[in-house]
Amino acid sequence: MFSVDVSKAIAHAQRAAKLHREFPKLLVTRIRRARDEERRTHIYRNRTGNLQRHTQVIPSGGSGPDRAYWLVMGEDYASYVERRGFSDFKRIVKDAADDIEDEQIKIARAVTGT
Repeated sequence: MFSVDVSKAIAHAQRAAKLHREFPKLLVTRIRRARDEERRTHIYRNRTGNLQRHTQVIPSGGSGPDRAYWLVMGEDYASYVERRGFSDFKRIVKDAADDIEDEQIKIARAVTGT
């Protein structure tokens, strides 16, 4: 009789499935944290409140794991504010994207057991 112990593979698959299910919530949480950081740390004078109010997370297309999210500063003058150094939006978005990529790597490692 020949047998193979697949318990490690099953454990990795179960962990990966759990991480995959939790990923959309983690994704939205991290993007919202980036939005809140931008709102909290900008140095522009918030005269009308429009730019801060329109710095938001917008879901688009799909559902579940196929859903995409946009983090936007939704005013025409947002690029001016960022370009002039009144906001560090690009760095904040990059940090969030890096964190999300790290989570994706964790999922991949959970699948492979590395």
